[in-house]
Order: sequence, then structure tokens, then C-alpha cells
Amino acid sequence: METHLKKFSVLLALALLCISLHAEGIDAPKGKQIPDIPGYYTLKCDFHMHTVFSDGKVWPTVRVDEAIQEGLDAIALTDHIGKGKPDTDVIKNVDRAYEIAKESLENSELILIRGGEITFGTPPGHSNALFLIEVQKLVTNDSKVAFSEAKKQDAFFFWNHSNWKSPNSKWEQDGIAIWFDEHTELLNDGLMMGMEIVNGQFYNLEAHKWCLEKNLTMMANSDIHQPITFEYNLDTEHRPLTLVFAKERTAEGIKEALKERRTAVWFEDNIIGKEEFLTPVFQESVRVEKVSYHEKIAEVVLKNESAVDFILENAGEYSFLNKTRVMTLKAGEELRLGVKTAEILEQFQLKFKVLNMLITPEDYLLVEINCKTYK
Repeated sequence: METHLKKFSVLLALALLCISLHAEGIDAPKGKQIPDIPGYYTLKCDFHMHTVFSDGKVWPTVRVDEAIQEGLDAIALTDHIGKGKPDTDVIKNVDRAYEIAKESLENSELILIRGGEITFGTPPGHSNALFLIEVQKLVTNDSKVAFSEAKKQDAFFFWNHSNWKSPNSKWEQDGIAIWFDEHTELLNDGLMMGMEIVNGQFYNLEAHKWCLEKNLTMMANSDIHQPITFEYNLDTEHRPLTLVFAKERTAEGIKEALKERRTAVWFEDNIIGKEEFLTPVFQESVRVEKVSYHEKIAEVVLKNESAVDFILENAGEYSFLNKTRVMTLKAGEELRLGVKTAEILEQFQLKFKVLNMLITPEDYLLVEINCKTYK
């Protein structure tokens, strides 16, 4: 009897400890953070994923649970529209995935966007339509009808994986995107507003260039079909994400930001986007913790408060006592630099190329860090 009581006491203590930890939020999803920038929230979004209601392998609520655990701000379930028959044994109803997922969102801040993947061969290829009202109305064997109906619903359109080769296509080339006349028509008709620079584990150089040339919104999405942990080790990496710089944390705020092209791409350790957004992301991430002098060497301590390692190449006039030209300011850590200013200065500037922040396929972000001596 005494042994049983001891076992019960231990189990009760463990249970109370778990409850206590949960109440303190210790086991709440941490997510990987990118700071807000002045005037905007930085929202981590995945606008391309699948469920059993097309050719995905999971129930819609799993996509919600995955996103919450990863600390995402918004997702869109974009099952296929336009195929002649369903890919699974689930009864085809292209609105059901959204409805099921929406029911599971109680007490969650995750933003769920109704969408679908308009699925045809190339040209025109696969495009996602977001912020739909009724996906079922897009079900057709005519791509023009599908696009027209989505436009009536004031959708936001982006061209998916333009470099993907479908099994039966005679046009597509492996890994190399082709722009057809049909794509010019879509662009001119307001039916192409963005492109996936990154789809899953693949970066698309042609799409990156087209986004810059044609002033399209830059996107990165997982296009996940399997459970997310089948593709990514979430302890050490993250799915590709579209960073949306929104005026408000709502679906309407995201839609406005997408239409105004306020996005960046977060792929592996790289952030890709316009200078006007990447500069404040860096500035809000990196803080000067300390500037002091030892003889004529300035000790500068930089702190990275984001979840991204920054790979820095010295582009300024000063060399460093303890670092070569290229160094890494790791996520959540400090970097100490011995700066050879050759004289004691009240303030000076460090300049760096950030080698994992790209403003074009060839050009890196150039940043300046103002260092003011502490007295």
C-alpha cells in the first residue's frame, strides 16, 4: 500500500509540474522570429499547401496544427482546382478543406485564407488564387473560365513553380522556366500579380528576375503535400515562407500588402526582397550593445535579436583585429569586433554587405551601422 502511495505521489507531482510549465507558457510554440519594421507587422506566411481534398496526405486540421506549432501568422490551403477527377478517395468539395480548418481555429491567432490552385498544363501552368469567396465556382475544364471567376471574387493571383515539369507536358523544361504569350495575357489582364521565387526546396532564378522586371510580388511557399516534418527538421530549419509587411494583422491587411508588393522571401538562411524592406529588417534585428576603446582599438559588440544568421562581409574603411573580411552574426547571439580606427573617435560607421540578404540575384544588401562611443 505504501509503495502504491509513493508511486501515486510521484505521478501527481509530475502532473502538477507539467500543468505548471504549461501555465507559464514554457511549452508554447516559440516559432522563428523576424522583427516588425517601422509602420508594418512582419507576418510569416505560407500560401501554398495541400490536404487530402486534393493530392495532399493530411487532414486540413493538421495543416492548422503544424502552422501554430511553427509560429506562423497566416496560411492558405490551396487544393487543386481544374483536374478532371479527385486525386484521392475523399469526396471532391474544394471548399471543405477551408471550412474544416476554420472550425479548428478557436482561440488561435492564426489567419486562415481561403484559396485554391488553378491547375492546368503549361501554358498557363499552375496558379494560386487567394482570398476566394467560393472555390467551388472555379471548378472547370477551361482555365480562362477559372481565372475569370476568381477575378470576380477579387482574388490575388500568383504563378506557382514556373520551372516545374509536369509528366505529360511537351513545353516545360526541367528547372528552367519559360514565359509564354499566355503569361503576358494573364499579366495584362490583372491575373498574375506575383510569382513563387521559391517553391519547396527549389529557388527559381527566372522567377526572381521576372518579379523585378515586371514588378510582381515575390513569394515563397512550401507546396507541402506530406506532413511538414517529413520534409523539414523543424529543430534546425524552417519551411520557405513569404514575409508579408502588413499594416494590420488581418486577412485584409495581408491582401493589401500582397497587392502593394510588400513582401520578402525567407528561404533557408536567405532573405530576398527589395532594399526598402530588407534594410529595416536588418536594422530592427541588429543592435549595438557596446562601443568602448582599448588604446586605439574600438571594441564593438553587436547583438542579433532575430532568428536569422547574418553573413557579413566588411565593406567599410576599417579592418578588424579579431575577424577576417567575412564573419557571421548568429541568431540570438553577440559578435565582438576589434575595430582598428587608429584614433579614438566619438562615433564612426561600420559598413557591411549582408551576403544572405539579396536585393537582386546578383546584388547583396549594403548596410551601415552607426557606432557611438559610450562614456
